[in-house]
Amino acid sequence: MQPIFTVVNLGVIGFLLYSILVYNEQYSRGSLIFLAAALCVLSFTMINFAVLNIRVTETALDFGFGLFKRSFFIKNLVEVEIQKYEFRRFGGYGIRKSLTGETGFVARGGSGVYFRDTNSGKKVYLSSDKPEELYTKLIENGAMEKR
Repeated sequence: MQPIFTVVNLGVIGFLLYSILVYNEQYSRGSLIFLAAALCVLSFTMINFAVLNIRVTETALDFGFGLFKRSFFIKNLVEVEIQKYEFRRFGGYGIRKSLTGETGFVARGGSGVYFRDTNSGKKVYLSSDKPEELYTKLIENGAMEKR
């Protein structure tokens, strides 16, 4: 998770908790419900987008943030290559769509692995702390590198 995202979310959660606990007599019931709902949404967001989990088995590539997971058969992956993350391409972090229709699962800047699934036609960018290791595992298990 990006440090600035964590700091901002924790600040907002702290403010919401402080508002609910200290000023609860001054707020209407509807305002307190709204603050509690906002607190739940922020907490859900932090928990689900904290870590991008990636798992490579002999036949599949599984990855995702929290409840938002995807899976692809490795034999269907083509055009696999390591790419540097470009902020302007996806416009941020998390699960993002580029203007060209690619889906990015981006936990941080740096590098990642790009591939296209022949079964669905989807193009995916997957950020990684160890893109070379991920790339090697995919190629070893039957994915086709970009030529």
